[in-house]
Amino acid sequence: MPEKKIKNLVKEMVLSKKLISIGALLLAISCFLPWYSDLDKFNTGTTFLGVSGPLYMAGLITFICASASIFIIVSELIGHKIQKFPLSGQQIHLIAISVSVLMLLLTSSVYFHPKFGMNLADKKVGFGMVLSIFSLILMLSGTFIALKKKMDKEDLMERHHESLKSLGVEKLNSHAKKISLLDDVESERFSYFSKENTNNLEQK
Repeated sequence: MPEKKIKNLVKEMVLSKKLISIGALLLAISCFLPWYSDLDKFNTGTTFLGVSGPLYMAGLITFICASASIFIIVSELIGHKIQKFPLSGQQIHLIAISVSVLMLLLTSSVYFHPKFGMNLADKKVGFGMVLSIFSLILMLSGTFIALKKKMDKEDLMERHHESLKSLGVEKLNSHAKKISLLDDVESERFSYFSKENTNNLEQK
């Protein structure tokens, strides 16, 4: 039963959430894969995972950011809202992506500096770093799709509100016109009867 429930929840997920969740999951996995290598043909040198080496903190922070995005997606899936939290899900995803990109740039700037490493001519980007870049592209795409849908929805609601407002004004104007027409008719009747009474009195 729980497996079927999870499958149904995943099937019902919109494209934006699917992209973000897949991207965040791959990003978390990438932190435990090689980010940098400078092994030569004799297999001498070093290989660093995302969470190892001198910049292990960058990989750890990236993993925390990915975990935060996964947590938000899971919370939304099960219908649990985080109370009294000032940021929306999309904003948290954007912050997670921004911080992760910053960590990748920091890591690359150190690992691929000319003075870093044993075999300067054999420096290679690890599969983990390539996967993390791909993951961030997925997350960013999903977040932008979600934000665009939200903006379109707000725009539609605003236009609907404006149309209702204009419709209400038109109804009020037509109602006011009817009232003024009735007033005109009543005043004409009154003036007519006044003239009649005056004529009758004069004849008498």
